[in-house]
Amino acid sequence: MYREKFLNFLICFNQARGRPKKRQEREEHTTVKYHNSIICNRINDLINENNQKEFCKVIGVTERTLYHWKKGQSRPDIDKLKDIANFLGVTTDYLLGRNDIPAPSQEITAICEP
Repeated sequence: MYREKFLNFLICFNQARGRPKKRQEREEHTTVKYHNSIICNRINDLINENNQKEFCKVIGVTERTLYHWKKGQSRPDIDKLKDIANFLGVTTDYLLGRNDIPAPSQEITAICEP
């Protein structure tokens, strides 16, 4: 009798708050979060396996964080963006997808500097 009441309670409770997501559904949702993000794609293209450890050390992130960036599961903070651009030798505009030129030419840099 108590078991029956308890099972009925659980059924009503789950229906009232919505069906809880299964683990696979939660994982699919998080992996697709930033999948088509330009910044994630560009970081993935620019960082190779050889300089991955050095990148993490200089930027101050773990390899797991870098893995999440490359897979599109998360994005770097705005504070890290300048450090990432400096390490990779590109502009922040390039990382953000505002232009397709990885680095300004030397002539433009010389004109812009005082």
